[in-house]
Amino acid sequence: VANIPFSNFTFSYHYSEAEARNNSNEITAPIPNTSSPQPIYVRIDDADSNCFAYTTFNLIVNPLPNIANPSSLEICDTDDSPDGFAVVDLTEKDAEITNGQSNLVVSYHYTAIDADAGINPITSPYINAATPTSTVYVRVVNSQTGCVNTTTLAVNITGIPAS
Repeated sequence: VANIPFSNFTFSYHYSEAEARNNSNEITAPIPNTSSPQPIYVRIDDADSNCFAYTTFNLIVNPLPNIANPSSLEICDTDDSPDGFAVVDLTEKDAEITNGQSNLVVSYHYTAIDADAGINPITSPYINAATPTSTVYVRVVNSQTGCVNTTTLAVNITGIPAS
């Protein structure tokens, strides 16, 4: 197979070995898997020789990371310029978001699109983009499965009371 062009083969996917061998009940659309792992049987047809081969693989569907929607991050603007902008350590919310699960990796993003794509993470420390409230988009990746979940975090900046 390694030296023959890939285009000489057609592949079909089936729920059982018997279906693959009989070339019946081909899976042609996305399926709701019934178990994880779920065996999938493959029929490989060689167009040049009219020979067939069979193999199988397990379809494994991992769950999304189980994360918590965090409470707002409340920060006092105590720097020399009480303008509603402050330096914020977003990682203070990591344990709350992940429920302490050490296999979950958290990143923070300015937009939902960036969080979904896993691009342009906010570097720490963060300075809020809007005042008094900023929304930060949170991406959580399970380091064992690569599965991703997202949520949002409200960052509320409060000025110090006048004396």
